Amino acid sequence: ALLMTEEAVPPAPFEEFVRIVDPAIFGLGLPVVILTRAGVRSRVVTALGGRAQNLTVLERPAPINSIISAVKAAVRVKARQRELARQMERVKDLQQQLSNAMAASELGTFHFTVPLRKISLGAHAPAHFGLPAGSQIDLDQFYALLHPDDRAATRQTLEACLFGEEKYALEFRT
Repeated sequence: ALLMTEEAVPPAPFEEFVRIVDPAIFGLGLPVVILTRAGVRSRVVTALGGRAQNLTVLERPAPINSIISAVKAAVRVKARQRELARQMERVKDLQQQLSNAMAASELGTFHFTVPLRKISLGAHAPAHFGLPAGSQIDLDQFYALLHPDDRAATRQTLEACLFGEEKYALEFRT
């Protein structure tokens, strides 16, 4: 983290300071704590505040414990942001792996929007139902497309899933 007072910023050329500091510090997400004078609008905060994601401003005089706490909090936030970025990258990798596996297996997937009773079909699902690519259906159409001998069991299992009575694990014929 960077802890600085507003007076540490040269008054001129201020624009040059902002041009250098903005991408070097804020572009990298370095946590910054700026100590400003109480009751005075800070030119540094005004210039950098809109672009800074990890900016903490403390008015002076600030007790040392408040300053230490602000710096520690800024560092913790940055650590959480890095961890979240790593987790998001892992999710992206897993989504790609799942997408590759689904494409290779040609399994049909679908997403059911309960309140609307609409079913969004995945890439291979329309073919399994004898529908053209890109087709979307509602719940009644879904049941109508099932093999007649599988409709009642599928409806019962799906309704039980919607009410949290069991997990969706079902095979059916189309």
